[in-house]
Amino acid sequence: MSLEASYSTDIVVPKTQMMSFQGNLKESPCMDILRLAMKKVIEERGVKLDTSYTDNEGKIIGCLISVRTNDFPRGVGADIEGDGRVVFRYDAYGNAGTKGKAICDEINQNYNVIAVMKAQKRLGFNVDAKVRKTSSGQRVVTVVGVR
Repeated sequence: MSLEASYSTDIVVPKTQMMSFQGNLKESPCMDILRLAMKKVIEERGVKLDTSYTDNEGKIIGCLISVRTNDFPRGVGADIEGDGRVVFRYDAYGNAGTKGKAICDEINQNYNVIAVMKAQKRLGFNVDAKVRKTSSGQRVVTVVGVR
């Protein structure tokens, strides 16, 4: 049995990139940031980047890019919808829904932090990020740009 879950993000590949990279979005700036965000998850949780994730029954599902971790070896896949929205997908069967969502949250947060840092650097700021954990275990990232 399998239970496909999807996680809609606020990450959107701009129409200009969609048109400029015509079907080869793997080379676009947004994909570079997404790849970095996923690599950050791997640094903390282990395993690898891939181009597929697996459902509960072992079926391999292709996607643009995915991350597999030690605590969620089935993986979370990312695809770009026709309107540019990035959507994460994973098999949430059993207790895997909370693990999959946690990984999606982490990738989403990493993406936003990296995008803000790159934008501030482009504007000439010296950028620093500070990470702290709250008492409830949530990760809070503060990005500071100084000129």
